[in-house]
Amino acid sequence: MSSEAWALTLAAASQQIAAKTLSPVELVQSCLERIARVDGNLHATAHIDAEGALHAAKAAEADMATGRPRGPLHGIPIAFKDLIDAKGLVTTGNSHVTAREPATEDAFAVAQLRDAGAIILGKLNTDEFALGAANGDQPLPPVRNPWHPDHGPGGSSTGSAAAVGARLCPAALGTDTGGSIRRPAAWCGVVGFKPSYGRVSRHGALPLAPSYDHIGTFSRATEDAAILLGAMAGHDRRDPTTSTRAVPDYHAALGRGIKGLKIGYARHYEDDGGPADPAVADGMVEAVRVLRDLGATVSEIRLPTPQAARACFSPMMLAEVYALHAERLRTRWQDYGRNTRLRFAVGAFVTGADYVRAAQGRAVIARAVNTALQQHDLLLTVTAPTTAMRYNSATPDDLLKGAGLTSVFNVSGHPAISVPAGFTPAGLPFGLQLAARMFDEATLFAAAHAYEQATQWAERRPPL
Repeated sequence: MSSEAWALTLAAASQQIAAKTLSPVELVQSCLERIARVDGNLHATAHIDAEGALHAAKAAEADMATGRPRGPLHGIPIAFKDLIDAKGLVTTGNSHVTAREPATEDAFAVAQLRDAGAIILGKLNTDEFALGAANGDQPLPPVRNPWHPDHGPGGSSTGSAAAVGARLCPAALGTDTGGSIRRPAAWCGVVGFKPSYGRVSRHGALPLAPSYDHIGTFSRATEDAAILLGAMAGHDRRDPTTSTRAVPDYHAALGRGIKGLKIGYARHYEDDGGPADPAVADGMVEAVRVLRDLGATVSEIRLPTPQAARACFSPMMLAEVYALHAERLRTRWQDYGRNTRLRFAVGAFVTGADYVRAAQGRAVIARAVNTALQQHDLLLTVTAPTTAMRYNSATPDDLLKGAGLTSVFNVSGHPAISVPAGFTPAGLPFGLQLAARMFDEATLFAAAHAYEQATQWAERRPPL
């Protein structure tokens, strides 16, 4: 069993470790062997700290042997998008611009996970600074989709989505500024979760656009996301946007089910940029049927359009990106990847008036989402209207298609999750997205978990 421990979900591995049928060392070794076997073609990893992970696994095993377990994350290997600091490891952002000095401390989220007993497996590939699309001129090669290597995994948390989809690690952290967790999760057949803005500290992560940035999770199951958030959430004085609200027991909420919940379905989102892939549209019809069979009331609603979300999101995001990189763009222009520097430079043309108008529009969208959530417990959309695109075939319009479906909840700040919802005839996965009221991640997890248990899409393995 330990030779295929890499196939276990976080929760399943935790249960076996607690039952002493699997050791942390066996689990880490299994993941390392899996990485060695399959990542040569995927390029999901940036740096794997095999020696450090095995040392931590032995320490975890010793703690358990002396009756000092720390909880469900004790002995579980987790990897991080290479924007997030882990002490002793270099954070590069997949860019030639960054210094190559090891981090002197953990990011807040990493420190929380380490305190809970998690093992730091290493760093995962990313689009340059979370915005530069792969162009062959970044330090690491483009990440491949574990379901079909001719397709991309979605950006920008490329390595995190592919690593969890390929079963290289039970779970991973990523960042989400406009959908960079949820879209790649949908395209790689895994669960991608973005918490409420302010629920998880961003301290220790390279910023993209601070007013939109979130740290979130990739996992094979919603239960795993609930366990991870329970460990990571909390106030951090170094990130003044973090909430002082108490952190509830998210795991305990999983069994509540969705009977009696009111779900508002924004079906019109499927036509963002053109008609949805027929298999995706059919999958959403089936998903609504499943949710109704589970006891929820699902009714169609209209939210602010994805185009409106992009119109607010893009100017603010680009201005904030440019503010962070302006000096280096002037002095080290050629060190950025071509796509990265061209995207970042657009922010120089966003005026103060543009930013203010976008911020005003953002407030309108947030109010509209809040109003919808006063009338419904949850909101439902497709995560992306298409499946993963082939490399070198996507036009700028293709890349924009569906972006507003995820960024609307970055604009509003509400928690959102993407869960696997089916596969196309070609074997490519897609997902549905649920959003909840601010800081009501418990209801979000309960609904996603109920849907997951009724469909079991997440149990499929990619044909690696």
